[in-house]
Amino acid sequence: MQELIKKSSEYQRVEMDWNDAVEYFKEVGDEYKLELLEGLKNDEITFYKQGKFTDLCAALTFRIPD
Repeated sequence: MQELIKKSSEYQRVEMDWNDAVEYFKEVGDEYKLELLEGLKNDEITFYKQGKFTDLCAALTFRIPD
């Protein structure tokens, strides 16, 4: 994270349906995020990307300034 902060990379917000989110985390081998997704089957799935870092968000929890 510190490396991303130093680079001042832009954030990208990406919405996905649950099945696509599961497929993505299977491809990258993130068992923890797959476990989290099990409890989010009826929620909007949002990814936030910055550089090579991608994180999962069940709902919009913060706003990215314009």
